[in-house]
Amino acid sequence: MLYQIYTGWKLSWSYFTIIPVNFSENTTFDKTVYRYMLLFFPFTGAVLALISSALYQYILIDLQWFGALISASIYMMLYGFLHTEAISDVADAIYASHSGKDSYDIIKEPTIGAMGLFWGLIMTLLKLGAVVYLFLNFNPFLLIMIAVSSRISLLILIKSYHFRSSFVTLLKDSLNSKNMLLAIILYSTLLFWFFGEIFAIPLFISVIISYISSKMIEESIGFINGDVLGASLEIAEVVSLTGLALWL
Repeated sequence: MLYQIYTGWKLSWSYFTIIPVNFSENTTFDKTVYRYMLLFFPFTGAVLALISSALYQYILIDLQWFGALISASIYMMLYGFLHTEAISDVADAIYASHSGKDSYDIIKEPTIGAMGLFWGLIMTLLKLGAVVYLFLNFNPFLLIMIAVSSRISLLILIKSYHFRSSFVTLLKDSLNSKNMLLAIILYSTLLFWFFGEIFAIPLFISVIISYISSKMIEESIGFINGDVLGASLEIAEVVSLTGLALWL
């Protein structure tokens, strides 16, 4: 069991970040490993947000907006723009469905079209601008709340949908409802302890926005897959950052 937990922890870093992780040739991945990979997902987000926030707070703060921009960019770089890429793929699929093309074939293409490029760029600018605003005007470590909240929302989506993706279906089957609930309670308790009741705001917004956005995308293209999940996470983070800034 400890080996599976450790392997799942490593796989979470390997899959959801650009941090290099090595596996031995005899490493095997089963449902239990994938379950722990998902359960560590919010933790990896918290660490990436912590690195970015600490970089600004303790090293780059004298650079003001430029330091905030560098730190915000590093947050996105650390997860390899994985969810931003999903925005581009989903945008191409939506526009393809409007013109009568097979949106599933489009979303699986390794390249992106013009609309995917534009939407990916827009979301990148919005995300960078929102994080920079958060860093300059509030406690930069609030980004940790956003990162954890959006990833908790993704766990809920994985457990809620039927997917047109064998890999995401495998992840769904591996995610035990009881373990997921315990993980959500644990993450929420820790963040309530660190940040107080303010944590309820990004968590609530993330869950609602990720569900609404995924539903809207499903209605447009007719299915849910990993790209839809990634796009929903990115949308939830941008909206949560905006909502938190408005509330504060």
